[in-house]
Amino acid sequence: MRKRIAYNINVKTTSLKVARAYAENEFEAKGKALDAVLPNFDNNYVKLQKRLKKALDIPRIQMPVIEPSDMALFNKRLNEGAIDIFAPYTRGKLYVPTSISKQEGDEWVKLGFVDGSISDDMIRGKLGGISVGKMKPTQSQIWFDKIIKLILQFGPARSGSPILSQTVIVSGDNYLLDGHHRYAQAMIADQGLAMKSLKIPLSIELLLKIGKTYGESIGNSPKASVLASSIVNREAKIAESLYEDVVARRIVAARAIRLDKTRIKMKAKRIAGRIWQDVRGLPSDEPIGKYVINDTIYITNVAGEKLYVVIVVRSNPRGQVPDSRTPRHPKLTVTGGGAGKAGGKDAILVEINANYSPEAFSPDGRLEKELYKLILHELTHIADKFTRGGPTTRRVPTTEEVNPVEYYNKPSEVRAYMQEVVEEVRRYFPDIYKHRGRKDAMKYSLKMSDAWNQVEPHLNRRNRNKILNVVWNEVQDLMVEQE
Repeated sequence: MRKRIAYNINVKTTSLKVARAYAENEFEAKGKALDAVLPNFDNNYVKLQKRLKKALDIPRIQMPVIEPSDMALFNKRLNEGAIDIFAPYTRGKLYVPTSISKQEGDEWVKLGFVDGSISDDMIRGKLGGISVGKMKPTQSQIWFDKIIKLILQFGPARSGSPILSQTVIVSGDNYLLDGHHRYAQAMIADQGLAMKSLKIPLSIELLLKIGKTYGESIGNSPKASVLASSIVNREAKIAESLYEDVVARRIVAARAIRLDKTRIKMKAKRIAGRIWQDVRGLPSDEPIGKYVINDTIYITNVAGEKLYVVIVVRSNPRGQVPDSRTPRHPKLTVTGGGAGKAGGKDAILVEINANYSPEAFSPDGRLEKELYKLILHELTHIADKFTRGGPTTRRVPTTEEVNPVEYYNKPSEVRAYMQEVVEEVRRYFPDIYKHRGRKDAMKYSLKMSDAWNQVEPHLNRRNRNKILNVVWNEVQDLMVEQE
């Protein structure tokens, strides 16, 4: 007996941001990107959800059960007028019992032949393709976790997919009788896709009555009881009410927060170029002094929300002052920064050393790397909706300012430094792996990570293991890429 899988994420009652967070996590676990496989996911999900909120919501116990293998005979009997649908009626009125024996069923499917009229009940069903965007659901209970599982297993719906070639029954007013999860898969992928359909020119109300009795007359039982449906609905609502605050936390804990690092690198390169263009004309032997520029970047947070983030770059007069012991090109031109709000918008502050001369900001790649590292760290704070608190600061804290054990074990800082460690390990791992193998590659990549060396001495066991677990997951992906 096949084990029944319990699904509990109902499209109708699950917000886009929670659905996106769940889907991105499932896709990433399979090494895929949601937006690459389903580029119009957000728009299509919202449209599907709107359709489901307008669904007739017929209880499953009242729904017809006409399997694909039954449809050809059903259509043949409609075409012949075998089923007594219109007056004159054999029984004096429309006879559609809600429960019927097999013997009574054998008689019921032929009542149209004995009502005194040959042509009154002839219904011409039309077999063809109907785009899912024109269909209307009769059921609103569609499980999103089931849809995602099927898409990951068989790929997204596209022209020629098996889920589109299995016939569904559609009423004259385009209501769908069954096949709602296949319909939803197609809606999520492309609302222009057409499903093979048997369109019966009857209203949905009449088709439901006729179809229900027809299904029972040929021995097909209803798929669920009213009691079972109500329990499933109630449990699903409970799960969904808890989902955003509980399950989404589990989602973001599995791996480092996903950000578009290519976009961030391009932004860091752009800002570094702007700084150099601005300061290169200043006297070469004097500090750059007061300096401010603004920029912006778009990101998607862990809940699937698109955020507009302001980046403010300013000089810090409290930075290190060069002297005879300080190299002409200092190690760090970026002195610190943080994330918070500016004018009600999410913002990042980047501070560069006001006491260094223009030469320190020349385009040798160093400034670009420093900017990238800080911006990535602070964007992680902003994207980390479920652990973010107030404004953050990005620099090594002194023991006089804050206890480093407390600071580095804050959930938000663990998540942000985790991002940096993963980024640095990904940079060093491939070359080490080629020469030293898996075990040494991870060990030496961590040793070369500045972020890991910075935070590791202060982490408690739980947070240390959390970061190592995430790094290991990333290493597994890298090994697949290498092989």
